[in-house]
Amino acid sequence: MYSISPKKNRSPVTLAALGHLGASLISNYPQTWEIHLKKLQQINWSRSNPEWQYRIIVGGRISKSRISVSLMTVYLKKTFGLALNINKNKLERDKLSKEKISL
Repeated sequence: MYSISPKKNRSPVTLAALGHLGASLISNYPQTWEIHLKKLQQINWSRSNPEWQYRIIVGGRISKSRISVSLMTVYLKKTFGLALNINKNKLERDKLSKEKISL
């Protein structure tokens, strides 16, 4: 059983992205998906993790948009080495490059 500490990022965006990740794991590894969950421990779930900037943290607050769910799902799938939909990969690349330029 894996859990996310109450002091960590446990937003609805995170839970939705974890659901998408779980569906991908079950689809790709129907017999062994549970073994892959250990990689969740490698992720820094704290809100201060720079990986969340412009994905789900916008203006210091967690964005609950569909785009944020998609961006977090892309990050999780990359972490797990899962294949990405071309559109999702482009979405992340475009969104992150726009946000960094505007700083």
